[in-house]
Amino acid sequence: MKTTLVFGLFALTVSVFAQYDPIESWDTITFNSDSEFIRIDTSSTNIWQIGIPQKSYFDTAYSFSKAILTDTTDSYPINNTSYFDLYIGEFNNQYYPYNIFISFKHKFDTDSLKDGGYITFSFDKGENWHNMIEWWGNNNFGQMTDSKNLYTQNQLLFNGEYGFSGNSNGWQTTMICWFVPPASLKNIVEDIGDTLMVRFNFVSDSIDNFREGWMIDDINLYSADLGGGAIYKTNVSKEIFIYPLPASNHINFYFVKTSKSIMIEILTLDGKKVFQNKYFNLQEVQVDTRDLTSGIYISKITLNNKEIFYNEILINK
Repeated sequence: MKTTLVFGLFALTVSVFAQYDPIESWDTITFNSDSEFIRIDTSSTNIWQIGIPQKSYFDTAYSFSKAILTDTTDSYPINNTSYFDLYIGEFNNQYYPYNIFISFKHKFDTDSLKDGGYITFSFDKGENWHNMIEWWGNNNFGQMTDSKNLYTQNQLLFNGEYGFSGNSNGWQTTMICWFVPPASLKNIVEDIGDTLMVRFNFVSDSIDNFREGWMIDDINLYSADLGGGAIYKTNVSKEIFIYPLPASNHINFYFVKTSKSIMIEILTLDGKKVFQNKYFNLQEVQVDTRDLTSGIYISKITLNNKEIFYNEILINK
């Protein structure tokens, strides 16, 4: 598969998710049949298995009868590192690499703040992996602490990764969303790859607490209505350049091709419109941002009343 680049990653708050209605359901992986989009590590130490749960806490799958879990019958061993990968691309999401929503059901039972599970992603065929929450913090785009039931930076595992640990107290639903391509990444590559790898990792230390581990079911891949109609797959980095980023007093939108009409809207992450204006027969537009407070916003650009592009913009005063 080609090298992958995922241009935008947000874990949204429950309130934000509630504003976006699903428009396409691409796949629901229940583990009751084989999925070509799931790849389990084949090493001899891997403990992820697809099967019927037969433990005390992990006693049944969310969708009868199978799930994927860290061993169907036994507690997890000490000194273990195991993973399985979820592959996402145009082969299972028509809007890739933009409007990608993932939700999954899961239970976990581990030594609290020691052993546990965490989620990483790679856009370079697995050469580099980034924790869902930590990576954005390191790149000054804000930390993913507002997701629905994603772990936080108060949940640090023994190996230094943030992750799920302790007991989930029943089934939880976690949601993650990629939907806006930040223009600040436009100079990294010229070609978007066709595959995103999402890795579900499980780790344990040298102390055996006879816990059950991590169980996951009903991984749902879908897209949502972002409030602006159709989503187009056009490579924004090749069509529209946005600078400077971060912006302070103004932001420029440069268009490779002159359009008869350009509608530019700027929205907050919860969907509130803070700017809107329409332009005609221009190749570059400058927008005054002095009235905007520092933070992450969404630009919605409509060309010729039909092509719609979404992009992340960062304001830093």
